[in-house]
Amino acid sequence: QRIKRLEREVERLQKWERAALSSAKLTRTSNMTIADNTETIVQWTDESWDTDSYANIVTDNTKLIAPRAGIYSVYAAMDFAANATGIRVIHLLVNGSLISQAAFNNLGTSRTTVFLPTQEYKLNANDYLQVRVLQGSGVSLDIDIDFNTPCFGITYVGSLS
Repeated sequence: QRIKRLEREVERLQKWERAALSSAKLTRTSNMTIADNTETIVQWTDESWDTDSYANIVTDNTKLIAPRAGIYSVYAAMDFAANATGIRVIHLLVNGSLISQAAFNNLGTSRTTVFLPTQEYKLNANDYLQVRVLQGSGVSLDIDIDFNTPCFGITYVGSLS
């Protein structure tokens, strides 16, 4: 009886450890130009970390892929170059469908930081997430790396069972 209880406790702790250590963060190391009024999927150039093969920026640098079913915490943020016109938008997509967005008006002659606050989502194994951006300045604008590094991250929170 005691051995069974210890085995269950070890299994519980192993699940907790996997949950606590499972995450990835993608960034950009160079500016990316976004055309005016054109929805554009962000291409990530660097993995800050990736504990469970969420991403493979060599074969597809636009996606984070859930390695197992469960609840995930997801965020994204980036700066757009300064421009006094229009709006800046980030869309979060799951399997190509919009599930969340954040939009900000321009800040005049200052760069505009747009971020998706961390939110939790229920994902199935192999669901993929992407960040799509849109800006309406009247000209092409860069996602800028000079002030804040553009980033896209995911953390496994736990299973539903």
